[in-house]
Amino acid sequence: MDRVRRDTMYKPLEKGGRNVPNASLILLATFVSSCIKLCVDPQYANTKCHYILRFYLSPVLRRMGLASLPRNAPSSWTVPYHLSFVEKFLKENTFDHKAMKQWSARNVLEALREKETVEDVGCFPEQTARVIWQNASSPELSNKHQDLAWLVVRRALPVRFFMHTRRLCTNARCPRSGCGGNETVTHLLVECAFAKKVWREMQWYLSRFIPNRSVTQDSVLYGLFPGTHTETNINCCWKVINSVKDALWSARNLLIFQCKELSSTECCRLAHSKVQDYVLRDALKLGAAAAKAQWGKTTV
Repeated sequence: MDRVRRDTMYKPLEKGGRNVPNASLILLATFVSSCIKLCVDPQYANTKCHYILRFYLSPVLRRMGLASLPRNAPSSWTVPYHLSFVEKFLKENTFDHKAMKQWSARNVLEALREKETVEDVGCFPEQTARVIWQNASSPELSNKHQDLAWLVVRRALPVRFFMHTRRLCTNARCPRSGCGGNETVTHLLVECAFAKKVWREMQWYLSRFIPNRSVTQDSVLYGLFPGTHTETNINCCWKVINSVKDALWSARNLLIFQCKELSSTECCRLAHSKVQDYVLRDALKLGAAAAKAQWGKTTV
């Protein structure tokens, strides 16, 4: 399976990442900010660390414009190896270090986060891409469905087309009999004849929250619903959609690994069982009466 790029893991959730702490970046920011703080902060002006660091980091301080050093003061021509990480960090991470009023690891990390761009999603503009990533990491979804939604948006779900392009699978064809299309993420969840049949059978359930014309391909893949809807209905519909996507992915894996082919009705029942988990969670969180008013009847 192809590895997802690490920078997309370290990014915040609303920018397309998984909000995983970047330990190496945090340690480097702490080291760099501490070194520069000892050089430029007046409270350390008469300490030994101040003079030693200003001597060895004088080329960096001059080139980066972090401090004005007198020409008659002793300075080093080269930066030692153990301090070369300071210059490398400032060159690689482009942020306005000259305008930094107080050097601390927190301020440096905040400046770096502000410079991060939103991960692109197809041809959608940046504002729409931000909404898509927020939908993929919605706290209304379970952890499993958050991961599934993130993989769908990233097109990193290990379907046959994904595996074949990385030479991990012999062909990219859909495993369902009678279907000759390539098994991409869109094909698996929307375009396959089996997926279309499942979505048709689930229309009656989705129509409780949002009209059927509002459930489009962008709604299934990205959680973008055209028209005006209440937040509660959108949340419920997004939970149901991800439950169906989870059921489709589970049915596909049963077919691949156990040669067990589920019917569309069985797949819908599997999706309903996953929706029931959300109903029970909302009943514990909001109360039985509020959950019943929000979801209505949930039995098949």
